[in-house]
Amino acid sequence: LTLRKVKTVLVQLYPAEQSQPLGKTLVRVIENPRAGRITTSAYTDENGQVSLKLPHGEYTLFAPPALATGHIETRQELTVRGEPAEQTVDLKVTQGCRLILMAIDAETGDGIPGVSFWHAPVGKPNERTPLHTDRSDPQTDRNGELLAVVAPGTRLYGVSSAPPYFPTNEDFFKGRELEVPAGKTVTAEFKFQKRVI
Repeated sequence: LTLRKVKTVLVQLYPAEQSQPLGKTLVRVIENPRAGRITTSAYTDENGQVSLKLPHGEYTLFAPPALATGHIETRQELTVRGEPAEQTVDLKVTQGCRLILMAIDAETGDGIPGVSFWHAPVGKPNERTPLHTDRSDPQTDRNGELLAVVAPGTRLYGVSSAPPYFPTNEDFFKGRELEVPAGKTVTAEFKFQKRVI
């Protein structure tokens, strides 16, 4: 049995756009990025700090996307040296945009649950990627809303699946171009009609 001596690594999280510490946030450490093996994970305190115990070596710090703080996925390489016993590292996370996509019944005005969406670069609707959230099932909730944190910029957003409904416009096929600024909240409605069989 071989034991490796650990070092104390103090991680401080900051939004990349400002110097104020980020609040309570999940931080993961991956020792072998190719294998995706998570060595440890912990939440920072309200000041954006967390103390980790790691043996010397090469790691990847990983802050997954979070609705609470509004940041997108951030990764940063981390080298834990043999000395000193206590080391510090700043992790600058990228601020995203809170995007609320709403699926609405065109006749009743009610929200439609279970609708999923895709996004793609502008002008490239064939490069569609499912819109993910911090939930395991990225679909609209019982109120017809899907909340995600997305990278700032302009992209196409469209409907992946909405049984037993279909969109009332071309959003399903071409997508809708949305500008999503960093640090802001953007809401977009997609209206549907119920299929008649």
